[in-house]
Amino acid sequence: MNHIVQRRKMLAYVGGWLGEMNLGDELLFEAYKQLFRNYEFNHYNGGKLAKVFYKMSPKRGGGILGGGTLIGQIPQWLDLAREFQVSGDPFAILGTGVADPHFWPDGTPLGEWKEVLNSSTVIGVRGPMSAEYLADAGVEGVEVVGDPAIIFARKKPNPHYQPSTLALNFGLGQDRMWGTAESVRDEMIKLANLARRSGWRVRWMVVFPGDLEITMEAAKASNTEAEVITIYKDHERFMDIAGRASVFVGMKLHATILSTCAYTPSIMLEYRQKCRDYMQSIGHNDFVITTEEFDAYSCWERIQHMDQKRMDLSGTLMQEIASLRAQLFDATDRVKLSLKI
Repeated sequence: MNHIVQRRKMLAYVGGWLGEMNLGDELLFEAYKQLFRNYEFNHYNGGKLAKVFYKMSPKRGGGILGGGTLIGQIPQWLDLAREFQVSGDPFAILGTGVADPHFWPDGTPLGEWKEVLNSSTVIGVRGPMSAEYLADAGVEGVEVVGDPAIIFARKKPNPHYQPSTLALNFGLGQDRMWGTAESVRDEMIKLANLARRSGWRVRWMVVFPGDLEITMEAAKASNTEAEVITIYKDHERFMDIAGRASVFVGMKLHATILSTCAYTPSIMLEYRQKCRDYMQSIGHNDFVITTEEFDAYSCWERIQHMDQKRMDLSGTLMQEIASLRAQLFDATDRVKLSLKI
């Protein structure tokens, strides 16, 4: 869009990964566009073109730190936030996650983020753990608003779900996870076999191209390769499929977030703290298993129990997510009020 004929205010989406065929990252960008649907978005990624494009816009509204676990992560995100704030335009945090400083010792110290955060109009983070990390670093005024992806939550559970259907998701952890991807794969093979031998339908859901190979290994080893579904951009299709499952077991954060937003009872395999951070935000800490402790047999017992209580669990998910969405919308309204007119 030519800035000369711009009709809507411009918002800078500061940082974050886009264009990598990762459903979670693309989903977050779409979520922010939904929350601020009357604004034009510019991915402020540090490139010269993006900076010039925003600077030359006659209707600059402000900036929002990108979604994902950016605070306390690689120095690039802090550098971008600082660079944007030099413009003097309003800047806010809305649903971004905070890295555990012990898990990411090579990340940017949270103390170095204090100036950026204290200059933000709203400091809304993904979950209770993110808020706690910032509080420990001496940052005040932090609130939990949830992951922006919850904006896509369905109005109600799918009344026509498919009984005895198990949806599974896992993948690589880029050498930064509890346990190993191979150990998770081996337990997934056992879990899929347990489900198949009990007459269940098993569907594998892949949300990042880099996870396809290891997922296929598990599917073939368990004779369930007939349904390996790859979805890298279409979150609505993902929710349609996840919403028809009896139970969902997922490792990738936004795969499981979307499943909970379809109100399918879900077990989160916590390969990093961000997974528990989200589940705590919806009151589902008891439905988290670390990838290091993941055991197929005990997980299968839980799945059968969850299947028996599916209606009740779906209703609880709907209530918890509705409450968190209200907090997200309230924070969004306050961000809008802070933007330049």
